[in-house]
Amino acid sequence: MGRIEHLRAMEFGNYWETSYEVPVVEASLDSIQEVLRTVIQNPGKRSAILYTFAHREGLELVLVLPTGKPLRRTVDHVSSTELKRTVIQFRRRLTNRSLGSLPTTSTYLPASQKLYRWIVEPFRSVLDENAIDVIQFSLDPGLRSLPVAALHDGEQFLIENFAVAAIPSFTLLNSNYRPLERTTVLAAGTSQFETLPELPAVPVEAARIDAHWDTVDLLGEDFTL
Repeated sequence: MGRIEHLRAMEFGNYWETSYEVPVVEASLDSIQEVLRTVIQNPGKRSAILYTFAHREGLELVLVLPTGKPLRRTVDHVSSTELKRTVIQFRRRLTNRSLGSLPTTSTYLPASQKLYRWIVEPFRSVLDENAIDVIQFSLDPGLRSLPVAALHDGEQFLIENFAVAAIPSFTLLNSNYRPLERTTVLAAGTSQFETLPELPAVPVEAARIDAHWDTVDLLGEDFTL
């Protein structure tokens, strides 16, 4: 686990042109699983980490559960080129507004289901057997734009069965739990742009946030650098 975490931290540091030092103790399997077990107690969710490694000859997956040894799976027939091409295709079809309407499921589901079979399905039975609530995805460069919540198993989207998160690496996260019930939320955004399409749902989303949280709003003309 230490090698995986140090690799992820190095990739993240290279992107931001800085250096992230991961303590050896914190990067150990025991340390990571101790945090996962703590999360089970507070806030009461069973979490697992799913690492992906896109190699030229195939896809390698590593799943870390709160207990036990890391589990490895390989998808031999999926090259890094094909995997990244499918991710790009999925994103483009999911966000395509060229025809002036929302994309239909027939345009993006084939790629979504293919990615689900490659990345999630090899561990799906294990996730269910261990009653996992949250999947934390630590993805390779080139895959980090993948909207994992929209992966589809043929009947449901992944988000309908699991909470999901995309993380740079586990040891770069602040794992200290703090309840959010009395937290102030910053709602910032605008629906109007000079050179980009409108986002008409922004005021609606901000209003919904305001209804449930103590909120500071930076909307419209107040949404500035």
